[in-house]
Amino acid sequence: MGGAASLLKTPRGVAFVALAAGLTAWYYAVDSVPALSDWWDVVLLSCVLIPAVFAFDLIVLPLSKAKGLFPLSVALGVLAVLATLAHLEVLANFSKLAAVTFFAFWFLRFFEELVLLVIVALIIPWVDAYSVFRGPTGHIVSKHPHVFTNLSFAFRGNDAVPRPS
Repeated sequence: MGGAASLLKTPRGVAFVALAAGLTAWYYAVDSVPALSDWWDVVLLSCVLIPAVFAFDLIVLPLSKAKGLFPLSVALGVLAVLATLAHLEVLANFSKLAAVTFFAFWFLRFFEELVLLVIVALIIPWVDAYSVFRGPTGHIVSKHPHVFTNLSFAFRGNDAVPRPS
């Protein structure tokens, strides 16, 4: 016993539940919130929504050394695909975030040596630049934007509300 009840007794568990409830409420209510100007929307996204979403990563950080992170990330990825197919956008969105977070925790175990970390840090800008200008990223963005949309996390700011013309 002690599953969910013991989780809610920890400060991280309480923070996780409160954050999940607040962000879920926002994502479902954003369409009925009066439109903000573009500048206030930027403030809302950069000072509230983006930090709140990434607070999940901070809350689950102690799980970074847990076993079974790769299968968990795969299961969360499958959940994201199924939720997308079922048009459950909020569940799909946060399942993608969780899948990538736990995959990153698993993947980082390979880079515990400083030398490997430095080598990767030196290679990434070149690979990224190639990918954007001549490789798959540029191709996906220009020719297949649905792929980018399906793989990315959607920060639902107040811009989701249609503005009067």
